[in-house]
Amino acid sequence: MKKKLNIGLVGYGFMGRTHTNGYKRANDFFELEHRPVLQAACGRDVAKTKAFADQWGWQSVESDWRRLVERDDIDAIDICTPNDSHAEIALECIKHGKMILCEKPLALNGEQGEKMVAAVEKSGLPNLVWYNYRFLPAVTLAKNIVAAELADECEVQLSYAIGVPEPLSIYANCDGTEKCDLAKLEKRLGEIMDLRPRGIRTHLGLNKPIYRKTAAYGHFGRKPEGDFFPWERTDLVNDLKAALA
Repeated sequence: MKKKLNIGLVGYGFMGRTHTNGYKRANDFFELEHRPVLQAACGRDVAKTKAFADQWGWQSVESDWRRLVERDDIDAIDICTPNDSHAEIALECIKHGKMILCEKPLALNGEQGEKMVAAVEKSGLPNLVWYNYRFLPAVTLAKNIVAAELADECEVQLSYAIGVPEPLSIYANCDGTEKCDLAKLEKRLGEIMDLRPRGIRTHLGLNKPIYRKTAAYGHFGRKPEGDFFPWERTDLVNDLKAALA
């Protein structure tokens, strides 16, 4: 039997609904050690929070996030509030030994963010910021383009249509820092990496998701270790250089 992971959600707006849907479907898509439990949802408007909880299946409601954080039946707090409250809620979670799942942007400024990071690293508590775009193939391609010294900075956009596995368009924006023909680069990207759903899952190892290793210290700037953090690899550099030579 899977272990329960009791979730406390702060904020029931669009992201609260999005995260709730993810918790409800996670075990349908992945083989996990834990089963997310929609233990409690929190919002300032009791009536609206209750309506949200009833619709989405949350077991209880709170109107004060502090009471939610103090509850013994909560393992992890999902912070889906405006970012001016992220630091206060996260730091209180640390005091009560709660895992933290925080929406982006993490904080109001770098100083506040550094304080949050220092506190959670000292605590050793599992934590993450919802940088979901970190797992997109476009991000991997952009990182490899910069690593191949084809540009100093790069943004890659891929467009898809339902039922069509290949991307309809591939667009690279290097903001004037490119050192190659952009049209040629865009054409070659789809040849260098299989950008169909199956190819993306295979290249980034998404069929065997990593949770424990990514539960602390974030997803960005990590050193690839075997099967861990495959999106940080720069294994396309030589192919890119050869294609654009």
